[in-house]
Amino acid sequence: MDILDEFFHQQLLSLDTVEFIIVNGYLSAEMFLTVSNSYNSDERLAINEELIDHFDVEDIELLEVKVVFLN
Repeated sequence: MDILDEFFHQQLLSLDTVEFIIVNGYLSAEMFLTVSNSYNSDERLAINEELIDHFDVEDIELLEVKVVFLN
């Protein structure tokens, strides 16, 4: 949660983790996020790739990430 909050620059309103699996040292996650309205459509479309890059900086290898915005 701290890593996601850092990524969304304190604009993460809620997070519901649907699936969180570690497979051979890699993280696979499915999340429902509610963020402030400052995230426009283009930013939301690019969020998966940006999240993978952000987790890599934190030394967390993502196998797959699926993000669904609730707002």
